[in-house]
Amino acid sequence: MIALYLNEKLKLNLSFDRQVQKELALINEANDAAILLFQFRKFGLDANWKTDISQRFYSRVERVLEYFEKNTPSAPGVSDLSSIWLLSMLDWMLFRDVVPLKPNHKNLQDFVRRCMQVVPVQKTDPRLP
Repeated sequence: MIALYLNEKLKLNLSFDRQVQKELALINEANDAAILLFQFRKFGLDANWKTDISQRFYSRVERVLEYFEKNTPSAPGVSDLSSIWLLSMLDWMLFRDVVPLKPNHKNLQDFVRRCMQVVPVQKTDPRLP
């Protein structure tokens, strides 16, 4: 995972407990799969995600979303690294319409809504004036 690599390479001395490492690894895994799904659709390689590999990538994203639906950060915004990475992943997937949040992803929908109200997030959102 890139966070651990950069921490070691740049000698940042950041500490990540096991839970944070697990969450960052899950987000990284879902991001990788979502990017490939996006590319499959964008370049017409498997636009409807019918192949086995596309189905596996989609399933991977769904499993991670289900994990975070059950373990959504409760803080009122992006207060830790996992929350920042989770918001970044969800915002990108929603913006690119890769894997939409389903109606049963109420906790994730609420998490995105709460985070988008935080001033630092609003200041870095290129969609806002």
